[in-house]
Amino acid sequence: MGERTDAGRVAALVGLLFGLAGMGSAAVAVTLPAIAEDLDLTTGGVSWVISLYALMLAVATAVYGRAADLAGIRLPLLVGVGLMAGSAVLGCLAPSIEVLLAARVLQGTGAAAVPVLGMAIVSARYDGAVRTTALGQVAGTAAAVSALGPLAGGLVADLAGWRAVVALPALGLLLVPALWRALPTQGTGARLDLLGAGLVAGTAAGALNALNTIIPTHRKELDGIAVDLATKLNAGHAAGFDLDGLAGAPLLGSPAGPVARTRRPTLRCARQPNTASTQRSNT
Repeated sequence: MGERTDAGRVAALVGLLFGLAGMGSAAVAVTLPAIAEDLDLTTGGVSWVISLYALMLAVATAVYGRAADLAGIRLPLLVGVGLMAGSAVLGCLAPSIEVLLAARVLQGTGAAAVPVLGMAIVSARYDGAVRTTALGQVAGTAAAVSALGPLAGGLVADLAGWRAVVALPALGLLLVPALWRALPTQGTGARLDLLGAGLVAGTAAGALNALNTIIPTHRKELDGIAVDLATKLNAGHAAGFDLDGLAGAPLLGSPAGPVARTRRPTLRCARQPNTASTQRSNT
């Protein structure tokens, strides 16, 4: 098997793992109403099914990267995918919201191994143009599979219920044997910073809890601000102001520089004809 063929195979498998990890949130999101109805939850309560998964997916990514430095890629990836699959099955069988949320925390913790270690597999195994092409194939495959998450979640939920949707990421365990020989086993022996990982997890959890508390509490005020802003924008258009120039403003860090300005003013008032001057010129 040529290097390019092997790279395409590995990239496809890694991309599928990426997509299945993404389905943990994309596919489950469309089943939240069914989960809330089945487990007798409010809208705010059932949202933690997604929030906890996303939180652990973000926090544990750095931990797996450091673990790969310590022990190589094979063992951390096996632990992560195994944890993702096992907790997906646990969530599928959960009799209560408490068990489901615990399973989602574990599922997100396991799924976090896929993004960082998947890219590390390709980067460590290939070089040059082959590596660049393989990384692009990983990104393309992952995006395609993740984009199908809501559709797959809806179809599976209609056929087998929301519990089957929660279990979908468990299919990732079937891909590990096909990737086994491509997984490096040697690490650098770097130390695992457990304290730093704990601080990151605590900070992220606190921020997420604050958002979930503040937004429902001040929803009426936020809705009022949005309505007021929309009213003022509509009034500006009705008065003849041109707000389209705002779309042409460059972003910070763009080639034009952070202080660049558009050629036309961002606000342009429609000028009215001077009736008195027109009458004097006619006479």
